[in-house]
Amino acid sequence: MDLRYSYDSAEREVLRGITENYIGKNAWKENIKERYGISEEKAQGIAEGLVQEKEYTASYPLLLQVGGKETYFMLMRDKKENLVGYAFVSYKDYTKAAVSTSLLEAQANYVKALASGSNSKALDETSIAKKSGTISNITSEVLEGTTIYYVKIEGSDTIYQLFSNLDINIVFATIGDSIEIEYYDSGSNLETATSCKVKPQAVTQ
Repeated sequence: MDLRYSYDSAEREVLRGITENYIGKNAWKENIKERYGISEEKAQGIAEGLVQEKEYTASYPLLLQVGGKETYFMLMRDKKENLVGYAFVSYKDYTKAAVSTSLLEAQANYVKALASGSNSKALDETSIAKKSGTISNITSEVLEGTTIYYVKIEGSDTIYQLFSNLDINIVFATIGDSIEIEYYDSGSNLETATSCKVKPQAVTQ
């Protein structure tokens, strides 16, 4: 099965059904329309090429939204199958890519690469946004041991994408908990968090 798909306006409605399974499957399950982007194999080759001297191998890519752009996310492993890094490659523009041993650094460098385009927002302090509130929905998916969470906050249609190493408490977060998120503001309805803080709701006796 060829899963080289991206989201159109109708498919974004599916993303709002965050309570049904995980986002990736929902986005592909209905109103699927193929868009022209690079293949998963090419994305793997690009990621491996950025660190070719280390001979790392890229995992099969997961299609996400990062910085408002369709993006392939991969884990990088050495010859002993140890996790040694993370890679982001643009689905639409293979020249926009980043690899790092740090997940947050790889993400930040990738967003900077996106911002280097003439139509992209410059990456500075003004593009860092904050959002806090009560979790109205939360779900997750796992890519080779790395858990990615998708959170909605009461009163907002935006879905926030968080990696599990941002705050250990996200693992235990439930609807009703308070959360504070920082993210690069791309203007998309699916934003990628750079930091978060979860505060569990008080338990009443």
